[in-house]
Amino acid sequence: MRLTLKVKLGVVFGTVVLLSAGGMLLGVNNLASLSETYEGLIGNQIARIRMINQVDSTAVRIDRDEKQLLAATSEGEVKELSASIDENKKKLDEIIGNVYELSGAEGKANITSFKEQWAKFLEADNKVKEFAALQSIQRANSLLQNEALKAYNQMVGQIDVLQKRLEAAAAASTDSVVMKRYIELVNMSDLVLRIRANTLKVLTDQGDPEAQKKTAEVVDTRIGELEAEIVKADAILVGADYTDFQEIKASVAVWLPLIREAVAKGLENGAYHATQASAEGANYRRAAMAILDDMTARMRQQVSEGQAESAAAYESARMLMLGAIVAITLIAAISATWIMLSISRAV
Repeated sequence: MRLTLKVKLGVVFGTVVLLSAGGMLLGVNNLASLSETYEGLIGNQIARIRMINQVDSTAVRIDRDEKQLLAATSEGEVKELSASIDENKKKLDEIIGNVYELSGAEGKANITSFKEQWAKFLEADNKVKEFAALQSIQRANSLLQNEALKAYNQMVGQIDVLQKRLEAAAAASTDSVVMKRYIELVNMSDLVLRIRANTLKVLTDQGDPEAQKKTAEVVDTRIGELEAEIVKADAILVGADYTDFQEIKASVAVWLPLIREAVAKGLENGAYHATQASAEGANYRRAAMAILDDMTARMRQQVSEGQAESAAAYESARMLMLGAIVAITLIAAISATWIMLSISRAV
């Protein structure tokens, strides 16, 4: 059966339209797959990588503030740095929460492991802030340089006056009791100097708590010896010397509690304990960040693989569309030749 020209044209154009539609449909499907892959990268892995980078930079700021906190020399500075640490910890928690929500089962397990290590770091960090806020050595130094120094200068001035008078009396007398009175004052003066020097050593030994304890024990021993000398002197002094010595006793009663307070502050040694807590916390912080680093490395690998898949999908769609164009062109050329030949026979 011979086909009419109208039928042939219909078949040709119908075929061309179907091939065009089929090629375009395949191309669109592949491009949709490409778009889905690309959106997955941007909306998940890349977004999580960016957030984890923010976590890392926030953790660095916390670490920086903590190191500055260890060197803080005033309550105002401690409060300011502690507030900055708390603010950054809150920010980090929010970012980690967002990463957790975007993660799959494996990613959520990684975030859970991170949180376990981070919680231990936060516990150590709270200790750092607590010990740093004590300002132990700073307050002890302030005490020794102000109230204790004022009491010391007054006491030493009184001792020097009485000691010189007793020295003169001893030089002019052969009485052993007079000499003994002078010796008691000399012993007291020596003990006062030793107590002050040992108290300062308690503070300078802040990096060695054991040495501090030993020196503090020496201070306690010297104070006991000083109190014993006071009892002896009180028993043998007479007249104006006895009256002046009562003023010395009153000054010693003011000075010794300040010395004991300074020693106690030195033994408290908040800076040392803050440093120890910071070192412990640093181990947990590094462990936590290592988990995120490993997670980031895997996500970067997934991004690279996704980019390769996107490139392959794009190339496939391009080749399909080019193939469809070539096929349509060939069919159109063949069909045109067929129709021309059919027309020629008819003529």
